[in-house]
Amino acid sequence: MLTEDSPDVSLIPIGAAGGQSETIYLASTTDFFSPISLDPYNQGRIACANTLSDLYAIGAHRVDTMLMILSVSTKMEEEHRDIVTRKMIEGFNDACKEAGTKVSGGQTVFNPWPILGGCASTTLIEHEIIRADGLQSGDVLVLTKPLGSQIAANLALWLGDEKKWQKASAVIDLDTAQQAVQSLVLSFKVGTVFCYGKIVTLTYCHMEV
Repeated sequence: MLTEDSPDVSLIPIGAAGGQSETIYLASTTDFFSPISLDPYNQGRIACANTLSDLYAIGAHRVDTMLMILSVSTKMEEEHRDIVTRKMIEGFNDACKEAGTKVSGGQTVFNPWPILGGCASTTLIEHEIIRADGLQSGDVLVLTKPLGSQIAANLALWLGDEKKWQKASAVIDLDTAQQAVQSLVLSFKVGTVFCYGKIVTLTYCHMEV
């Protein structure tokens, strides 16, 4: 049953490691969203990184398989739709390769919005799992992006939507919103993360307003 403390990853015990008493867990996560980048290739990379990050956050150092979730836009002109869809898939696949995994299947549907994401899975032994409720004073908290990045990404979308911006403008002025988006653009063209002894470089976001 979901609660406010539920993690982003499902952990299902599937048995014990050979000759050991520690439990092996099947870890899986699903994540997808509509575009936050005007570059479809970068959007593909973002979608992949967003899905993988949930597994990395609990201590996974590899991802066994990835299923792609793709929604093809019905509102775009066919020529543009084909290009955008192809580049999003390319970016997603390239990011998977960099992470040492690959897309082994998935689901494609038609929808007004282009949507991309995935379902990633792996296995972990009990001692490998990092649980949020196990944090202790003195532990190191690693941020892979500045706090407030998601809000800035939302602002980038709201600035292009008159109705949504009208609501947002009640709590933030135009200059501040544009500065927040510009800071995100400058900070997140490329992000580098040190994870389990390996340097992983991923393109997070590149937006234009």
